[in-house]
Formats: sequence, structure tokens, C-alpha cells
Amino acid sequence: MRWLFFALPVLACHSASPPAPPPTDLPYHAARKHLPHTTAVGRIGQIPVPAGYQRILYPANHMATWLQQLPLQPPGTPVRLHNGQVKSFQNGHYAVLRLPIGNENLLQCADAAMYLRARYLYEKQPGTSIHFTDNTGRRHVLPPNATQRAFQQYLRQVYSYCNTASLERDVTAISYAQLQPGDLLLRGGFPGHAAVVADMCVNEKGDKLYLLLQGYMPAQDLHVLKNPMNDDLSPWYQLLPQAASITTPGYRFAPADARRFK
Repeated sequence: MRWLFFALPVLACHSASPPAPPPTDLPYHAARKHLPHTTAVGRIGQIPVPAGYQRILYPANHMATWLQQLPLQPPGTPVRLHNGQVKSFQNGHYAVLRLPIGNENLLQCADAAMYLRARYLYEKQPGTSIHFTDNTGRRHVLPPNATQRAFQQYLRQVYSYCNTASLERDVTAISYAQLQPGDLLLRGGFPGHAAVVADMCVNEKGDKLYLLLQGYMPAQDLHVLKNPMNDDLSPWYQLLPQAASITTPGYRFAPADARRFK
């Protein structure tokens, strides 16, 4: 990979009004607006890894394995908003997930992280008490063995009362070097932003790369991000302990933003 360095605007989720798409006169957008969005097929775990790397395999009940099985839309599928409209900015995603988002403006960035965590526990850890905390300190709890209908109603409640700021109550800070699939890059605040580590690969020297997926605002399809800091449309991010920042298409995280669910 050859790395390109330039500034990207910092946008965020859960603000009072939807952010404008990044301007198209930046080098990244100008150079790539004519290129296809993705070559991925099937599932997250089938996204090609760079030469010399091997996808890391995890135990069958690990969230990483569950994330690898999440289905993708066909190559070239645009990101759509909750109302069915095509999102105006289409140059930041590598692949679109085939997951329901509903028709309300609810499932945004922190909501995507909570949705994936809750759905994993609901499907793969039956009997687990699922809970998220809102900004007042109230815990929203889904009882063990809840029905599918109760699960959907619970998610709508969580989307309505929880956000990036409250999500900080349900995670713990970890070293950036410790990131693994299921962990987050999270900047809690009003506004803030969150992205989920979706997959990871490693080479013989122990160098690791990872994928990021996110929701955004207005509520829209969850999508795997491109890495705007390289020139080959790769979605893989280098896990560099000495990194000063992690630049995604629309937001810049710091290594100190690494988080793991408690």
C-alpha cells in the first residue's frame, strides 16, 4: 500500500442537524469518484486481505467470528438512508451490509455499535442479560430469553435514549494495540462518533490490519469503510501503536479512542 496524507473534514453523529457530505474537491474524492465502490462479495469474512496477510480466526462463539459472517450487499450497492433515498456521499464505503435499519431516523453511529453488540448476544449468547445505559444513568435491560418482537422493541428504545456520550458508560478504554473485532473506536460527546472493528488480519511479522464498519446520520445502511489514507481502495487500516490518528472518510479518531464493551 502507498499512503497518501491529506486533511479530511471531521463530522460526527447525533448532532442537531445532518452534516453536509465532505466536499468533492479534496484529493481523495476527486481521484476516486469515478471508481467502483467495492470488490467485496458475500460476507465480511470474504473481503480479500492484502498480499502477505492471513485473516485471523477466532473461536466459533466469539463476536469476531459472528461479525465475519455478516452478509454484504452486491458490489456497487449504494448506501441508502432510512427513507430509501441514496446517500449523497458515496465515496467512503467499501461495502454495504445486508442488515435491516428500519424506516425511522434512529439507527445512527452509536446505535449501530449497540445494535451489533445486542444482536450478537441475542443470537449467540442466549440467556445473556443485554443492557445499555443512557445519559441519566438509567440501564435499559432486555431480559434473558426475550422474544424477537421484544428484542426489536428494546432496540428502538435504546436508539431513542442512548448515544455516543452514554455509550462511554458501557465500555472501557483499552490500548489501541489491543484492538480486536467487536471493539470500538469511540469519541463520546454531543456530537461524537463510533465505528466498530469488524475483522482483522496479520502477516508473518505480526503486523495487523483491521476493518471498520459504521452507521451514520441520518440513519443509513451500515457499511464497511474504505481507508482514505491509501491509494488502492483498500478498506484495511494499519494497527500502528505509534499512530497519531486514525483517519476515516468523514471522521478522525485518536488511538486513545479504543474501547471494549464491559
